[in-house]
Amino acid sequence: MRGNPVGSAHPRRGTAFVLVAALSLMLTMPALALRLPAQAEGPRVRVYALWNQQYLCLAARVPDTMLTGANTSPMSAPEQDDAVEFDFEVGAPGELSAHRLILSAAGGMTVFSRDSRGQWRSDPSWITGPRTVKFSVSTDGTLNNPNDQDAGFVVECAIPWEFLGGQPPIGREIGFNVVVWMQGENEGIASWSPSAREPTQVGDAARWGRMLIGSGPGLVKATGAWMPCPIVPQMPFIDGKLSATEWLTAGTLEFEKPEPIIQVAPAPAEKTGVVGAVAVIYRYDWNGSGLPTWGAPLWGPNHTPVTVDQPQFGAGFWFDGLRVDWHAQQLAEVQRAGIDIIFARYSGAEEARRSWSRAGLLRLAEALKERRARGQGYPLVGMMLDPGALQGLDLRTDEGKLRMRVRSRASRAARRCCLGSLTGWPAGTRASPSTASSSSPAISQARGWYGSAAAPGGRRG
Repeated sequence: MRGNPVGSAHPRRGTAFVLVAALSLMLTMPALALRLPAQAEGPRVRVYALWNQQYLCLAARVPDTMLTGANTSPMSAPEQDDAVEFDFEVGAPGELSAHRLILSAAGGMTVFSRDSRGQWRSDPSWITGPRTVKFSVSTDGTLNNPNDQDAGFVVECAIPWEFLGGQPPIGREIGFNVVVWMQGENEGIASWSPSAREPTQVGDAARWGRMLIGSGPGLVKATGAWMPCPIVPQMPFIDGKLSATEWLTAGTLEFEKPEPIIQVAPAPAEKTGVVGAVAVIYRYDWNGSGLPTWGAPLWGPNHTPVTVDQPQFGAGFWFDGLRVDWHAQQLAEVQRAGIDIIFARYSGAEEARRSWSRAGLLRLAEALKERRARGQGYPLVGMMLDPGALQGLDLRTDEGKLRMRVRSRASRAARRCCLGSLTGWPAGTRASPSTASSSSPAISQARGWYGSAAAPGGRRG
């Protein structure tokens, strides 16, 4: 029979012919034959959970191309940084307690607990012992540098069960959610529970998912709004490394982060010649003691701070230009904001020189020396004479000229005494400027003769 080779007389030969033809088509048109439909997917946050008789252990790996964070201490404000938040609601019906643990990419943390009225309050008991929460953070990239491409950060924590009801609720569910706070490449939040979409909804426990405290080991992945948490005989070492062997049998979940809306900018090419710098007036006459004995009172007639913004660390006796630690906080903000030069506003008025202008410069010099001793960056320092000290002087008279010479001589003496030891410091030791804005009351919060805020004396060219 000489008919069609794929006819019934030669079925195997026909099949072979079809396969060869199909293979030939795939080899000659690979782009058409092997292409699959693409699925657009953003960066994924991956979370791990396990427990033993002493601790509930959690870890998260967060992709982030522009790491941003300034909160480095306990009970700070990590939600203002790139951060991870773990939420819990535990207890029997009618006796529920809720807690929120937030860990910053910069290493700071805080804890909020819900009070009897449903309000969230800071809860330092988690860090005051005798047993405390253990946590660690590591970054793959550089914090606050918009000119490099970062990979992300990792957080690990171990929470004693006494903070979550006393005993592990084996075989029962607890309220649970994971939130990523975004401040660098993006702004806002990303939440595992789809019901919490806005920052104002994060603290609503009714929007959280559930975690099951399993009675045995097992590698299980979260489904829907349900997160498994298996038991392990040995807890992982909390070092921010997220070792694969330590978390191998953990329960896991994943959720998507939004795509970055801010792209990493390439580092600017090095310029020669004159380079622009940011300079600001540095005001240090704040008096937070509440006693109207010197300087600028911090408190207004309505018993609220007179600064433009609420002071970051609250208002009180520590908010004082005669304290070295206050200057240290302002210098840290100056460095974080990428400011190159500060001009200390010096008053030559006799009362100011006796009370704050000279003594405050000495405290500023001490804070600068401390930063140098720790190898930290610092700005260049200059002085600016407050023209308010010249009010009432008539330079056309001999008395006015004499008083002007006295005040100018006092200003020069103060500069030599307080800032002379700072000359000759090595150049280029200050940190690279970041895109963060300063919250320093000495700069952006100051009110005075120069306007509603200390205006920059220069801008980068």
